[in-house]
Amino acid sequence: MIFLFAVYFVFIMTLLITFLLSKRSYEKPFIKYIPAFILFILAFISSIIFVCNNGMGELMIAIFLGVTAIANGLLLLALKVVRVIVAKGK
Repeated sequence: MIFLFAVYFVFIMTLLITFLLSKRSYEKPFIKYIPAFILFILAFISSIIFVCNNGMGELMIAIFLGVTAIANGLLLLALKVVRVIVAKGK
C-alpha cells in the first residue's frame, strides 16, 4: 500500500517539477526535459526487469512510468501552446 502512494506521488511530483523547470529554464531549455527523460529510463529498466522476472508488478510500474513520461511531454507541449497564444495576443 505504501508503495502505491510512492508511485502516485512520483506522478504528481514529476508534473510539478516539469512545470517549475519550464518556468525557469530560459537560458538552458533542455533542462525541462530531464524529468521525462529520467522516467523513460526507469520505465525501460522496469520493462527489462519484467522480461527477466516475468512479474506483473514490474509491467505495471513500467506502464505507469511510461504514461507519466508521456504526460510530462504533453504538459510541456500544452505550456508551449499557451505561451504562443499569449505571445500572439500581446
